[in-house]
Amino acid sequence: MITYIVLISIIVITAGVVIFYYLKNKSKLASLDLESMKGHRHKEVKKRVVETRMERKYSGFKNKVKPVFDKISNPLKKFFHNIYTRIMRLERKYKEEEKKEPKTLEQKEIVRQNINQMISDGTDLMEKEDYSGAEKKFIEVLSIDPQNPNAYKKLSDVYFFQKDYEHAKETLEFLININPNDEMIWRDLGKVLVAQDKKEEGLKNYQKAMELAPNNPKNIVLVLETALDIKDKPVANDALNKLKEVNPDNQKLNEYLEKFENL
Repeated sequence: MITYIVLISIIVITAGVVIFYYLKNKSKLASLDLESMKGHRHKEVKKRVVETRMERKYSGFKNKVKPVFDKISNPLKKFFHNIYTRIMRLERKYKEEEKKEPKTLEQKEIVRQNINQMISDGTDLMEKEDYSGAEKKFIEVLSIDPQNPNAYKKLSDVYFFQKDYEHAKETLEFLININPNDEMIWRDLGKVLVAQDKKEEGLKNYQKAMELAPNNPKNIVLVLETALDIKDKPVANDALNKLKEVNPDNQKLNEYLEKFENL
């Protein structure tokens, strides 16, 4: 009897933790609120990424818990059956997706080419200001490859050009989780924040981009211009000295010097 009580306690605690994290993660995908994006395709992307994460995390739960289930009385088995079934359903869905994934090098190459073509088509649509069409293309890529950084970058551009800064911000923040060492992502996020009139936050992102690529004049100029704008003299001074070192022939250098002296 004591053994059963201990086993039941373990099951209750374990199942409770699993369900808590499942429900918590199902409603939120890292920093990117895909739920708020428009259209059915966005929900498909979210569902795919969330289920993949949850399956990888909890696929071992079945093997650990099933032997214990066999020792529990029928009424208690019924109580835990729904919990167990939900987790197993996730596992089955994940395995079904795995079966659909290309196995041979030739199949993978075809998928890669299709993805590149969709990104190219989406870029063309974006240049033609068909932002709705471009968005659909990039989302379609993400439904195939949920971790494709180029598709996320292009998607953030679509939202930025539409002045949908909040979605652009969310997309870039999620992209940072995928590739935190890409200076361009931090720089683009800084531009979004500045466009939202959050210049102090934007400056921090420009500084991060500059930290990752200290000799890139784009990063230095953005740090300098923003620091001058918000009258952050120490940061402006450091950026100005760095610009003199890296790009002494910059045509706006004298203009920056004059603005700095007037702070």
